[in-house]
Amino acid sequence: MKPRTFRELIHDHGVEQACTLSLADGVARTRMMGGELSLNGTVAAGLMAVHWQLSGPALELICGDAEIPVEVNVTGGPAQTATPIKVSFRYRMKARTLALNQANLNVVWLPGITHAVWEVGATRTATPGPEVLIRTARACSRAAAYGAIFVSKEGPLLVIDPFVHVPGVTGLVHETSCGTGAVAAAISDGWRQQQVELTTAVRQPSGHVVEVLLQTKASDGPLTSPLGHEPQTSAVTVSYATEARLSAIGVATLDGAGAILTVDWL
Repeated sequence: MKPRTFRELIHDHGVEQACTLSLADGVARTRMMGGELSLNGTVAAGLMAVHWQLSGPALELICGDAEIPVEVNVTGGPAQTATPIKVSFRYRMKARTLALNQANLNVVWLPGITHAVWEVGATRTATPGPEVLIRTARACSRAAAYGAIFVSKEGPLLVIDPFVHVPGVTGLVHETSCGTGAVAAAISDGWRQQQVELTTAVRQPSGHVVEVLLQTKASDGPLTSPLGHEPQTSAVTVSYATEARLSAIGVATLDGAGAILTVDWL
């Protein structure tokens, strides 16, 4: 599907993500508009697959240009007001701490998308604009998409304000919900925890809270600052308990105002 088609779908339906869903030889595949990993988009594709009875409540989707296997488990069902959903994947975690405006900025690489994470209020340095963080992320890597994630803390809760740019498809989008942004925030905050397993609650701009579970291989040691360390193999599980609504034309709305369009080309 061409970028122009994705742009038109996003504009026409007022959504934040567009992706394709296919099923061939028993293998379900989903591709986001830029080929990046989008957890919210993957959840939407999984919900549509269950709704269209293409699979049971647990399925594995091959996601993005990197072909990352992602497990989606819909515990309840799309008809429920609050739909418990878990999405899980494994990858070689890579991150870096950079200096920006005399403060630290954490850059986290996820499959097909690179996030620059800024902790609001951590220093007296003025918070940079999202465009600055996006430029920094682009300077660090070649990816299908880039994110600027502003993180603040309310007790143990992380609160994120995410912006995402998919070159050639969308401009800078101030998102109401970002699954990979929640993971990047949890990884960025988790470096200080020095734990092999860490669970973090992250509140989205929509007001909904997702739970991010990070698990590193015991042989790799605890989750640590990446400076001077090789990438660590991490298992990531994101748990949603949020409202999900589906339409016959393939629009899946979840996490409050966060809307994702899934395009069926079976």
